[in-house]
Amino acid sequence: MNKIIKFATTQREVITYYHIIVNLVYMKQSRYNHYIENGDWSYWYNPLYNQFFRLPIELGRKLNSFLDQHVDLGNVSPVFYQKLVDSKFLVEEEVDEIELVRSNYKRAVENKRAFLIIMPTLNCNYKCWYCIQDHIVSMMSEDTVNAILRHVDYMINVEKIESLHVDWFGGEPFMFYNQVIKPLSKSIIAKCNEAGIPFKNSSTTNAYFLTDKVSKDLEELKFSFFQITLDGDKLNHDQVKFMEGLDSAFDRALINIERILEDNKDVTILLRINYTHKNLSSSIVEEVCCRIPLKYRDRVTIMPKKVWQEGVDKSFESVLCNIMQEFTDKGFRVSLWSPIQSFMPCYVSSKYYKAINFNGNVLKCTACNDLYCSEPRGVICHDGSIRWLDDFDKKTSEASFETEDCLECKKLPACMGICPRDHIQKMKYCKYNNEDGHFETSVIAYIEEQYRRMRD
Repeated sequence: MNKIIKFATTQREVITYYHIIVNLVYMKQSRYNHYIENGDWSYWYNPLYNQFFRLPIELGRKLNSFLDQHVDLGNVSPVFYQKLVDSKFLVEEEVDEIELVRSNYKRAVENKRAFLIIMPTLNCNYKCWYCIQDHIVSMMSEDTVNAILRHVDYMINVEKIESLHVDWFGGEPFMFYNQVIKPLSKSIIAKCNEAGIPFKNSSTTNAYFLTDKVSKDLEELKFSFFQITLDGDKLNHDQVKFMEGLDSAFDRALINIERILEDNKDVTILLRINYTHKNLSSSIVEEVCCRIPLKYRDRVTIMPKKVWQEGVDKSFESVLCNIMQEFTDKGFRVSLWSPIQSFMPCYVSSKYYKAINFNGNVLKCTACNDLYCSEPRGVICHDGSIRWLDDFDKKTSEASFETEDCLECKKLPACMGICPRDHIQKMKYCKYNNEDGHFETSVIAYIEEQYRRMRD
């Protein structure tokens, strides 16, 4: 090939000669290509390779028809042909893409970037009606703190993890910020620094306890991300989250969010909107904008999430799209539901993921009754290792997509199967049917967001 290319004098000649060489190997369409039309654009997306682009709709239609009719695109348009080859929309005939999915899954499961959820308490200052947890009075003991530190030592010295991400969860974890989060974070950071292991903190919180004092500690404690929930607009939110002596939980959360963004330039916020089909209207956009200045909005991502008790209503998608577009126009980042996954259906599948409850019990899933089981799924041993009951860790790592329907599905690399716990219980369903939105809409929103980021 180098000898041929050497004689080329123009870019077009280079492309043409390159096509001659590439075309010696027969190419086929990837089984995971998605072609979607919307408005003036055609969107091209492949979740296996995380490749995408968009074209003016007429050009996209013509290119797509060429592919469907098996036209020799290399002769018709060498430039587009090469674009499709480079972005893996066209792959070599012998490529087994299902095996690539399997190998990606195995690699993701065995990835040594450790993720540890720590739950200082199951208690909470709010009592949201949709919450899946029983908010029992509780606080992590010193013995459990020491057990966690032994486990961190084990992960660093024996498991040889490459990094550690701690996420504080609950209940409301910041109820015990001074007693648990701050001192335990400092100890873990010291261990990671000594070992040269990258570390970061994050939390899922209602933001009530993110006071001025806490905000000023966040950089030292290496907090980089918070997931904070709003329950619709201010009126609806304050009907869900309330406590004696508090005028507005909505205002309190947003005031604290603004403070954190102002004090910590590297912190990002996922503002999750837990919605029903009645609590969400465009009024929420201006209410949030009143509290979060324009200069911080590019560090805030808005993500709507239907509460699990609410039924599916695909027609509600238009409402979501309109509200999310308003947020986009105001400078926020938006995620309707990202189709891009980490080649796992859930982080629960990861070998180096676990959650530690306030009582020292080790879990794989925080959205289940394992939080309250008298016989825990796992326990921290004296040497810091985890002993799992009935090989539960291995069962959650089994691929849940090894079914005929999943293996034939074009969405597989974006989905990777059902919930690991449901898989253990031999349940079968398509999780895309459980959302108000559509896969195609999510793809379009994702691609548009990527183009917006490239412009910025």
